[in-house]
Amino acid sequence: MLTAAVAAHFSYNLDYEEINISGATPRYDKNINAVRWKYGNEKDQAYIYEYDPLKYLVSAHYLEKRNEVWQNSLGSYNVQGLTYDDNGNLTRLKRYGSDGSLMNDLVYHYNNLQNRNVITKITDKNVNSSEYIYDKLGNMIFDGRREVNISYNLLNLPYKINKDSENIIYIYSASGEKLAQKKGSSFTYYRHVMVYEGDKLSYIMHPQGFVRKSNNDYLYSYLLMDHLGSSRVLLEAVNDSLIAVQQTDYYPFGKAFEHHNLNRNKYLYSGKEFQDISLGGSMLSLYDFGARYYDPEIGRWFNVDPALQLISPYGYCGNNPIQNIDPDGEFMLGFITGMFRGIFKGHFKHAKFLKEAVTSGYNELKITVGLFKAGGGQNFFGMMKEIVSRFTWQLPQTLLGFTYANAVNYLSDTKVDYYGGATTVSTPLLSNGQGVTLGSFITGGKDLEADPANPLFQHEYGHYLQSQKIGINYIWKVAVPSFLSVLRDRFRSKENKRHKYTSTEQDANSRAIKYFYKRNVLKWNFEQNPIGNENQWDMKNIMDKKKKIELEVLNISNSQEQAGAYALVLGEVEGTRQLPVIIGAAEAQAMLISLKGIIPPRPLTHNLFASCLEVLGVNMMRALIYRVDNGVFYSYIYLKADDAIIRMDARTSDAVAMALRMKAPIFIYEEILEAEQLKTGKENETGSVAPMGENPSPHDDEFFHGDTMEMLQKALQEAIANENYERAAHIRDEITKRKEQQ
Repeated sequence: MLTAAVAAHFSYNLDYEEINISGATPRYDKNINAVRWKYGNEKDQAYIYEYDPLKYLVSAHYLEKRNEVWQNSLGSYNVQGLTYDDNGNLTRLKRYGSDGSLMNDLVYHYNNLQNRNVITKITDKNVNSSEYIYDKLGNMIFDGRREVNISYNLLNLPYKINKDSENIIYIYSASGEKLAQKKGSSFTYYRHVMVYEGDKLSYIMHPQGFVRKSNNDYLYSYLLMDHLGSSRVLLEAVNDSLIAVQQTDYYPFGKAFEHHNLNRNKYLYSGKEFQDISLGGSMLSLYDFGARYYDPEIGRWFNVDPALQLISPYGYCGNNPIQNIDPDGEFMLGFITGMFRGIFKGHFKHAKFLKEAVTSGYNELKITVGLFKAGGGQNFFGMMKEIVSRFTWQLPQTLLGFTYANAVNYLSDTKVDYYGGATTVSTPLLSNGQGVTLGSFITGGKDLEADPANPLFQHEYGHYLQSQKIGINYIWKVAVPSFLSVLRDRFRSKENKRHKYTSTEQDANSRAIKYFYKRNVLKWNFEQNPIGNENQWDMKNIMDKKKKIELEVLNISNSQEQAGAYALVLGEVEGTRQLPVIIGAAEAQAMLISLKGIIPPRPLTHNLFASCLEVLGVNMMRALIYRVDNGVFYSYIYLKADDAIIRMDARTSDAVAMALRMKAPIFIYEEILEAEQLKTGKENETGSVAPMGENPSPHDDEFFHGDTMEMLQKALQEAIANENYERAAHIRDEITKRKEQQ
């Protein structure tokens, strides 16, 4: 389960069994006892929650951390006195403002004669009685608090909301998708991920936020959300920085503390569109969930639940808005399907099935979200292509995978996670080492983890890559043959099992190796996922195409070619090949300090950069010399931050200095080492590092046009014997140049 999320602009923590705030009550039923959050370097904030025996929320106490003590002397932003009737309808709700004063004291009155779930009026602080009127289908047609009339179409979707002479018109497709919104003569058009204001493009939505049209350019915006999918921070890309332009906090049931910059973003609570349109001088302040409209002021829907999940068809998320969500206003994830599973497993034990309901429902939500997860390391269009492919090119296996994942979640305790666009579902229904991949859904035994180092995931992810490539033929070309080969292996002895060596399984391994190798996260388990044998398809060449050789620092000496320069000699680990690289004084000094274990009184540049990475929790994985051009070597450094692998271009001297400081290995492509090496004909000597103050002996560094190749080879050996590696490098380059001209 999710317990924490951390980012530079917003972080939050969810507490369950543990107690991190005085006054919180530990929960052992998967309910949240407290939520703690923080914006950048601002104050720490928190809510602690209390529930009744039915797991209905009864209070939420707001706290701020001051002088390391959680407190709220004024009672600001508290929600108290929540009560419910036998049908689960809210009967009372108290909400307090920023200064601790009572903002709302809502008393709900219901029609006890006809429909006990229908509100007749709401009283706020004993005054301002608000009348409500419903049609025969249970749709609210008059909202007394806002004094607005609502008209519905045949799909029970509001097509007109009016107050006095002002009105809002909504236009839908036959399937209920909102196409347009009109107020007065102004139109807003919705075209899937694109939204237009009149005939002008306003913004394009993407999985992490949206792109807004700004003059003749586009402004990229990103959303940071909490565990309910509610927008908490809106970031805009300005030059090379991300600036927070909107922060939003919420009471339970979705009312915002206050609104900021709604013109920048109005996809707020649960990620749904906030209706900030003004009618009669007042903001409408409703949320469009798709199938229904929701009122965060009173915590109720305007319409009957189409899925008929709860006793009260107007109740929001089973009266537990801290744990549950409703993605579209039609089906609440986190309760109803999980409830039936809970009854099945808990043998009708009340507390047991509610616990199972929340757990199963949360996993059900994660499985659904997995439909829209895309692998990292690609641009926006690449991610959209991967997602769209699941509903077109890969549709058969997507439907089967989604159904199968939900089935095992219904029947067993599951763990759901993501990696590289794939959704993993581990279940005790399958044995360890056993996996089923259909589309982007990988279902396996309890040993399955969404980790490229996990042997089962390595292989099954290869099947997902097959699905992307083969598309609609995946079932017949991969899934069915793989299933049949597993059945055949059941009747074979251990030494004669052939499933792992069939073409479909070997092809999956091949694709996975290539994928992870490119992303430098390959820790392939050859024992569990073999790559061919003497009688089967041999794919070892996959690993040899770009073979890397580990290097070590053999020597650093003063340059005999150029004052102030130094020669760095890298040697092949467990080999004889050596590579000279000309470096500057600063880099040589940084390397010598690291090699000798010297701690400078003040941090030098490489020390400072390395310390910054360590403080940020970033590890250096390795340095890689990947290219050479006219004697100039080009390198990458690979950094690991959480689950992300970052590759940065660097000078070879800086890369080596950083590798020594952060104890990371140094690699070079073998083809480069083979071409650029200095062959001594003897074993590497790891002698002592030359002092930086040594004065070199002068020598002739000119090449004469009359020199033969034999003379240059002899000069090369003399330069190596004298440890004049810079001159040796020049001679080597001259030899290479002449060979290319032949």
